[in-house]
Amino acid sequence: MLSKHTEFFGYEHPIVCAAMTCVSDVNLAIACAKAGVVPSLSTAPGRDKIPTLQKTVGEFYREMGHCKLVLGLIKPVFGTLEDFENLVIELVRKYKISHVEYVEMKYSFEFVKKLNDLGCKVMVKHAQPSLLRVKCDAITLKGNEAAGYSSTLPLKEVFMEQINKTNVPIIASGGISTKEHIDFYINNGAIAVSIGTLFAASLESRIAEATKLEMIRRTSDDISYLADTPFRGIIYRNEPDGSSHALERAVQGNFNSGHIFVGTGIDQVKEILPVQEIVNRLLCR
Repeated sequence: MLSKHTEFFGYEHPIVCAAMTCVSDVNLAIACAKAGVVPSLSTAPGRDKIPTLQKTVGEFYREMGHCKLVLGLIKPVFGTLEDFENLVIELVRKYKISHVEYVEMKYSFEFVKKLNDLGCKVMVKHAQPSLLRVKCDAITLKGNEAAGYSSTLPLKEVFMEQINKTNVPIIASGGISTKEHIDFYINNGAIAVSIGTLFAASLESRIAEATKLEMIRRTSDDISYLADTPFRGIIYRNEPDGSSHALERAVQGNFNSGHIFVGTGIDQVKEILPVQEIVNRLLCR
């Protein structure tokens, strides 16, 4: 009999590599899939990223076959929501993408239904499942220990309050970085956990080495909110000059003019490790 997480995701371990804007590329996704954890790719808001996304999805499936994959959605800053929904539907249909995840936004009910009709499971990031207004197949529940967009409350508090209020599977997300963290959420009913910061600092991550070394030097005491947003990370200069542009600069190694989204898992980032070794340590193998 398959475990709940394997039945839902198709992977050996109950760990999802979080879909990280500007970070979740094909190399990281392939490394995660080979390590037995759920891989993710992420869309990005820039117009120039759309052809890159189409190419990246194709590269993943050429390398891995029809492995299951989470596609994290961020609506581009150009065009209409309908145009973006149609692009996602086209990608899901062409590559048989198994999972799509997004922060609760104004995606249409028709969009969600089309994804489900194509056999794609819909995952929604949300702080309060009992208030969720859209149908979904799973909820990524984020606490305030998470990188990027996060809740205002600690994950454990939100999780223990919400786990018995919904029949929708919950994926716990926020500062999860040890086997003890994983065991707690799985033993208390989570279908999986989502981990970002540890994988962002991995050898296969596209983040430049200079920024990874900066992450090693920092701790969770250095985390703050980007100006007037619910996004958390290490911020060199707190100015709203276009979040995605500043993020991409830091990813490329120019940390002195950008920021990098991290969660409290950064306290466990002590060296640059391959994804497989990170997974081994999380499982204490």
